Amino acid sequence: MTITPEKYLDLAVAQTLRVAKETGIKSMTMPAVGTDVFKFPPEWSAEIIINVLVLIAI
Repeated sequence: MTITPEKYLDLAVAQTLRVAKETGIKSMTMPAVGTDVFKFPPEWSAEIIINVLVLIAI
Protein backbone atom coordinates (compact mmCIF):
# COMPACT_ATOMS: atom_id res chain seq x y z
CA MET A 1 0.00 0.00 0.00
CA THR A 2 1.38 3.39 -0.99
CA ILE A 3 0.96 6.27 1.42
CA THR A 4 0.46 9.63 -0.24
CA PRO A 5 2.31 12.77 0.88
CA GLU A 6 -1.04 14.10 2.12
CA LYS A 7 -1.51 11.03 4.32
CA TYR A 8 2.07 11.35 5.66
CA LEU A 9 1.27 14.93 6.69
CA ASP A 10 -2.02 13.83 8.22
CA LEU A 11 -0.29 11.11 10.25
CA ALA A 12 2.55 13.40 11.34
CA VAL A 13 0.16 16.06 12.61
CA ALA A 14 -2.00 13.49 14.40
CA GLN A 15 1.06 11.93 16.08
CA THR A 16 2.36 15.35 17.12
CA LEU A 17 -0.97 16.15 18.75
CA ARG A 18 -1.11 12.75 20.49
CA VAL A 19 2.36 13.25 21.98
CA ALA A 20 1.44 16.79 23.06
CA LYS A 21 -1.66 15.49 24.83
CA GLU A 22 0.20 12.58 26.46
CA THR A 23 2.91 14.89 27.80
CA GLY A 24 0.49 17.52 29.07
CA ILE A 25 1.30 20.26 26.59
CA LYS A 26 -1.53 22.80 26.67
CA SER A 27 -0.39 25.18 23.93
CA MET A 28 1.78 24.81 20.84
CA THR A 29 2.42 26.24 17.43
CA MET A 30 2.82 24.30 14.22
CA PRO A 31 4.59 25.58 11.13
CA ALA A 32 3.24 25.01 7.64
CA VAL A 33 4.49 21.43 7.62
CA GLY A 34 4.78 19.92 4.15
CA THR A 35 5.52 23.12 2.28
CA ASP A 36 9.22 22.32 1.94
CA VAL A 37 9.73 18.59 1.39
CA PHE A 38 6.37 17.90 -0.25
CA LYS A 39 6.11 21.33 -1.89
CA PHE A 40 2.50 21.76 -0.73
CA PRO A 41 1.07 25.26 -1.06
CA PRO A 42 0.75 26.77 2.46
CA GLU A 43 -3.04 26.85 2.13
CA TRP A 44 -3.12 23.12 1.39
CA SER A 45 -0.89 22.33 4.35
CA ALA A 46 -3.06 24.49 6.61
CA GLU A 47 -6.21 22.74 5.39
CA ILE A 48 -4.79 19.30 6.21
CA ILE A 49 -3.62 20.46 9.65
CA ILE A 50 -7.01 22.04 10.43
CA ASN A 51 -8.86 18.91 9.29
CA VAL A 52 -6.77 16.77 11.66
CA LEU A 53 -7.39 19.23 14.52
CA VAL A 54 -11.14 19.09 13.90
CA LEU A 55 -11.18 15.27 13.76
CA ILE A 56 -9.21 14.97 16.99
CA ALA A 57 -11.37 17.58 18.76
CA ILE A 58 -14.58 15.66 18.06
